[in-house]
Amino acid sequence: MKNQNLTRLSFAGLFAALTAIFIYLIHIPYGQTGYIHLGDAVIFLCAVLLPEPYAAAAAAVGGGLADLISGFPIYILPTVLIKACMALLLSSKTPKLLCKRNVIGVLLAAALNLLLYAVTEFVLGVTAYGMPAAGALATAVSTLLQNGIQGAANVVVFLPLAAASDRFHIKSKFHL
Repeated sequence: MKNQNLTRLSFAGLFAALTAIFIYLIHIPYGQTGYIHLGDAVIFLCAVLLPEPYAAAAAAVGGGLADLISGFPIYILPTVLIKACMALLLSSKTPKLLCKRNVIGVLLAAALNLLLYAVTEFVLGVTAYGMPAAGALATAVSTLLQNGIQGAANVVVFLPLAAASDRFHIKSKFHL
């Protein structure tokens, strides 16, 4: 049991680092100002491999660290909460990573990310930036398209990754 916890903790640390790297360093530009990061795909993979506390902690630490090193410390607390909640919508309790529950979970996690970052933009607009409510609402709504594209991209990347992991029995090989 002690060895299994150490393995899970080690993988959680690895996934936290990968999440930060895939959010901070790996950007796929689109449009004139937008970009997609693939950190959420790493969070999804972590959440289907590791039990909930480990997955939620890795998602929170990785996402928060990416905001810190990106120079956006005002987003650390919302990101920590949002990414942990996203991880909790998937399950590592099934033998297969790609199952009906996790497909639904990944779609819900992407939708939750979209909604909660829009709420974050509104709250920060009003409280931290002193915007009138209508301006903050417009800013929040304007984030929906970019966050929707990013969420869809992460789902599209995660699904074949999970299928390939199942095909090669990754979960059983690492005794997760």
